Amino acid sequence: MGGVGKTTLMNEIVKELKNKGFFDEVLMVTVSQDLILKKIHDDIAENLGFKLEEANESVRARRLLVRIAQEKRILIILDDLWDPLTLTEVGIPYEDREDIGNDVRGFKCCVIIATRFIEVCDQMNTQYNVEVKVLPEADAWQLFRTSAGDCVDSTVFHEVAREVVKECGGLPVALVTIGKALRNKDQIVWLDAVTQLKKSIPSRIPGMQKEVFSSIKLSYDYLEIEETRRCFLFCCLFPEDFIISDDDLLPYVLAEDIFEDIENMKEAKNRLHTVLDTLKRSCFLLNVDEKEGCVRMHDIVRDVAISIASLEEHGFVVKAGIGLKEWPKMEILRKCKRLSLMQNKISKLPEQMCCSQL
Repeated sequence: MGGVGKTTLMNEIVKELKNKGFFDEVLMVTVSQDLILKKIHDDIAENLGFKLEEANESVRARRLLVRIAQEKRILIILDDLWDPLTLTEVGIPYEDREDIGNDVRGFKCCVIIATRFIEVCDQMNTQYNVEVKVLPEADAWQLFRTSAGDCVDSTVFHEVAREVVKECGGLPVALVTIGKALRNKDQIVWLDAVTQLKKSIPSRIPGMQKEVFSSIKLSYDYLEIEETRRCFLFCCLFPEDFIISDDDLLPYVLAEDIFEDIENMKEAKNRLHTVLDTLKRSCFLLNVDEKEGCVRMHDIVRDVAISIASLEEHGFVVKAGIGLKEWPKMEILRKCKRLSLMQNKISKLPEQMCCSQL
């Protein structure tokens, strides 16, 4: 998922392999969402110490092929890949092999790609796929401690710091961003940060919008099919850490007629299953190991989903599982189209709803 640390990991791999001398050349090129072949050519050439003067892409690729073939052992890392790439068009020698074994010393050119989408790996016929997961609790704490400072060990900040780390869900970019934002701040600022995280509005914390939300929002914008985007937003209706099944979502997608050309319940279930699989393979949803066919949202991803869903065009108001005892203020419900008050403690309903668009 966005912000899990793929690029950081790739940079560390480059340092490690250069120090060990396992390859004669180790180079890393950032591809990014707006793929520009000429830029990739230039970056690879610059890493190899020469310059491409040609304008024609195929000529440039052939020059790179010849140059790379001169290396006995070379590793090329393509970072931030959003779409499948034909390696020979980039100028990277490629031989389609089903099994390269455990030792790569006999091969001239090895390639690592870093991507948010397992589909990219599948379509490029990768030999090994390694999922970069969020950090376990102990590592998350150490990373946050490095960013926020030693104050987290004090009796004043320790408990609230633990709550912040829990809300970050092991996502490195969130841990670092919030840690730096809270460094050298007083206890009240820390308590306010926890409140914002629990209310799913961490964008009020400095750096979160730019460093965290924008990264995940970019993946959302990249989803090609509108029904996939809408199903993603519906997943944020449920409380934090809620285990979502197909049966939980099905009434919503049927009621809003999200899927076209669906003739019966079985077709609708199959379509929903496919959409959820797409969201999992794009790192928007997480598998629930103990419950087959169920998913859940990472807390930060859910916060981003709520942020998007709260826009007027979608009209979501999500107040699920936050301990409300009274009905929400009417003002926020006037333009509300979709309302979630699951798992609260509201005992009295208003006499008038005032939700004309609900």
